[in-house]
Amino acid sequence: MEKLGIEPALLIAQLINFGVFFFVFSKYIAKPLVKTIKAEKSKEAERERLLADAQKREAKLAEDEVSLRQTVRKERDQLVKEAKKVGEEVKASIVSDAKKEADDIIAKAHKQIEQEKAEMYAELKDKTLELSLSIVMKAMKDYLTPDVQRKLTAHIVENMSKDVLR
Repeated sequence: MEKLGIEPALLIAQLINFGVFFFVFSKYIAKPLVKTIKAEKSKEAERERLLADAQKREAKLAEDEVSLRQTVRKERDQLVKEAKKVGEEVKASIVSDAKKEADDIIAKAHKQIEQEKAEMYAELKDKTLELSLSIVMKAMKDYLTPDVQRKLTAHIVENMSKDVLR
């Protein structure tokens, strides 16, 4: 083999070096990287699920608003029919009272719907903040010292709090 320019000792040393490199790479680099990728995929699926849930809630709120409007219209129509039976003098006051009442009910319904919508968005923001913070902490745990992690966490929470307050 020496005539071909191949030294057996050097070839064995290179094979051993390759084996050590392959072992270190597969144990300490490839496996954690695959775990991180799988974790990111599962977190993305969770985010999509939360988004779908939020969309379902929003659709339900819209349906509730339509049914509430129909209920309010029915109540208003009933009050108008009763007012027609009474007479011309009483009719004007009953119609105005019924319209005021209907407008109040609609205003309350809108207020309640907006409040529920705001609560839902606030909850979604909180979940997103928690999930984002968790992702950052898990992703950076292996690369940052505990002191730098605390500083980074404090910075993120402070900036997110400012953004949420806006």
